Amino acid sequence: MTDEERSGIILRDISPAMPVIRLEESIAFYSTIGFRVTIRFGLDMAIMEREGHRVILWTCLDRSIPLNHYYYASVPDVDDLHSELKSLGLCDLQSPRDILDGLVLLEVSDPSGHTIRFVSRRLSS
Repeated sequence: MTDEERSGIILRDISPAMPVIRLEESIAFYSTIGFRVTIRFGLDMAIMEREGHRVILWTCLDRSIPLNHYYYASVPDVDDLHSELKSLGLCDLQSPRDILDGLVLLEVSDPSGHTIRFVSRRLSS
């Protein structure tokens, strides 16, 4: 029996709801890395999308809330993503680093302090 048959519910998507300090600044950052605004809710919230993946940005006045939050994103090749992000203007990027069991990690921080951890398997050369 599949999970779908067991539960009867089909999960299609999970989108992180990310508290941000300055919505416009965060929209500009996520636009730089390839997301586009698909829905805007006044001055307080925006839904952005890239390649079928969504982030929900909402204005938060407490600066401590976004800090120390991180999100993982699996990508085919972290090294290619690093090159893409540099070409898009993110100049304060650290180089990808090997972590464990052939995994490679690239960490990117947004203006509110969220860390996005992009992970891939090291491709054989």
